Amino acid sequence: MRKQVAVILLLTVFLTGCKENIEKEKKLKGEDTSRSEPNYRAFSVPLAASFHHYFESLHKAGRFNGNVLIYRDGQLFKESYGYSNFRNRDSLKLNHKFQLASASKPFTATAVMQLVQRGKINLSDSIQKYFPNFPYDGITVRRLLNHRSGLGNYMYITDSLWQNREIPMCNENALDSFIKEEPAIYYPPNSRFDYCNTNYFLLSAIVEKVSGLSFESYMAKYIFDPLEMKNSLVYSNMDYRDLDSVAVGHNAYGSPKADFYLNGVVGDKGLFTTVEDMFRFERALTNGKVLLPAYRDLMEVPNSKLNRKHKSYGLGWRIKYVKNGEKVVYHNGWWRGYRTYFIRVPARDIVIIALTNSMRGSFLKTNELVGLVLEE
Repeated sequence: MRKQVAVILLLTVFLTGCKENIEKEKKLKGEDTSRSEPNYRAFSVPLAASFHHYFESLHKAGRFNGNVLIYRDGQLFKESYGYSNFRNRDSLKLNHKFQLASASKPFTATAVMQLVQRGKINLSDSIQKYFPNFPYDGITVRRLLNHRSGLGNYMYITDSLWQNREIPMCNENALDSFIKEEPAIYYPPNSRFDYCNTNYFLLSAIVEKVSGLSFESYMAKYIFDPLEMKNSLVYSNMDYRDLDSVAVGHNAYGSPKADFYLNGVVGDKGLFTTVEDMFRFERALTNGKVLLPAYRDLMEVPNSKLNRKHKSYGLGWRIKYVKNGEKVVYHNGWWRGYRTYFIRVPARDIVIIALTNSMRGSFLKTNELVGLVLEE
């Protein structure tokens, strides 16, 4: 009992001084601290202690290396565990950027829905409206968003076509390869759900076609800049270690993962950001600032039947129902040394963001993370 009291007292000091120390550190580094931030409350000491214990235990066991942000109904917890670069033993900080991998998809879907909201795109539009030479009929914007296009994975054909791996492949190259090779379609359009990265690089290509901007520029102009996501970007070059404050992706043995030519293809992946910037995006989405609520809600409706694990997919979001009937809207990702978790429980105003830069250990479980935050 005395040991538990001591731990709680230590964590009280830790949590109380955390915000002040972060602000001091930012000022010493010359970072911008002028952004107006809401005054979120700290979680109760026992609950914050349980969050810290959960991730610290995983970190000590070698199963978690990354940054965490947890929010529930006005209360906020955020912390770093481990290293941005294992070789240099550089400690992670909250401003470190991580590659979101497939957790980029909700951002891509939001860009598409912004254009739907503005009347520039219709969900029923055929992809051939934007790319007349595309060789498959019956594939609409909606069927790309909800993974019901039936298309095969572009990565399976580009390996044999791209000779110089020192040059990144871009969306246009991937699209041209698809049109030229006409790989066999897996399923007739809209016959079943089949998760496929091809859908989302095509969606980002449509955003580029409609907006007249590169996907990187569109995201900066219409999402990152308006929401003051100053540590976020879509990245399509070949050496991410040249980016400022990047958390380097590592394999299961702790070695850095080299950048890769397919990192030039974006929309299905490619977004680098921080836990704090992701939270800004989530708050803007929840509060109707990045999309009107009707369009946001449309993204969170299951577009396929629930499977045996009570899971489905909406428009850019995975959807599941946990044991107590809570609807969880989420997207995870993994790619080139990164694992990412973006979880929301809209009815409870819960957000869980965990970004990692190590492939060691098993994946975190969505149900377990949600259960951690639902505890009183």
